Amino acid sequence: TEDWMIDLSKIAGVIPNLVNSANRSRVLSDDWVRELARNGNDARRLVHVKAGTRLYDLCQILDSKKLALPTMGGALGQHVVGAFSTSTHGSDVSLPPLCDLIHAVHLVTVGGQEMWIESRSRPLTKDDNKLLTMLRSGAEQDRACHDLQIVRDDALLNAVVVAMGRFGVIYSVVLEVTNRFRLAEYSQEFRWEVVNNALRRGVGTDKPLASLERRLQAPPNDLGVVGGDQYRYLDIILGTRDKEKCWVRRRWKTTTTPDRNIK
Repeated sequence: TEDWMIDLSKIAGVIPNLVNSANRSRVLSDDWVRELARNGNDARRLVHVKAGTRLYDLCQILDSKKLALPTMGGALGQHVVGAFSTSTHGSDVSLPPLCDLIHAVHLVTVGGQEMWIESRSRPLTKDDNKLLTMLRSGAEQDRACHDLQIVRDDALLNAVVVAMGRFGVIYSVVLEVTNRFRLAEYSQEFRWEVVNNALRRGVGTDKPLASLERRLQAPPNDLGVVGGDQYRYLDIILGTRDKEKCWVRRRWKTTTTPDRNIK
């Protein structure tokens, strides 16, 4: 729009009643009820979060519940919806971007019409009447309007999630999270020429990072990484004072409990 810009920063926080343990079996689909009952480090979890919540604040809320975002971009200053509406991604090479973690969107569109949009092929909820009752039973400021429309449509959900606000104003989303985990990081210094040549050799191949990976050392044993040499995160940091110098940084999940700073 060329007319208005809307600040959503005061529409922030978590809405608990939809996905909490007392209500989920009545509202969520059977698949999600079974999934949320699973234990283990790789169990999937859900959080219903308002659009103006900053990622930093969401991470603090999740951490207090022993939960975490499965992946993030390169910073924590964005609002949740701003981050996924622009398909923000980080350097977790085998994980999807934030937008792929969205399972439902509460949207306010033309004329103030409210819509609840979720997938048809992998629905989040199973009963419109129970969902409507739940969405209208929260705190006064969180209650949906009486004429809210519920739509289950994969294409529409995908379009709304990465739309940079063109469908209307997103009020809240149901976001997939995971159990809290720890990461280990290890960096190696290289001459930029070495890294540049390795990347060039990977262009157009099935494994574009293979040439670079052959130059990377295994992580130190003290890091206690899970998965051996198979990292989950990789980025390349260029020096601003020495253009010939760079660093390749990788991260792994780790079982190590105390914080470490190994050089």
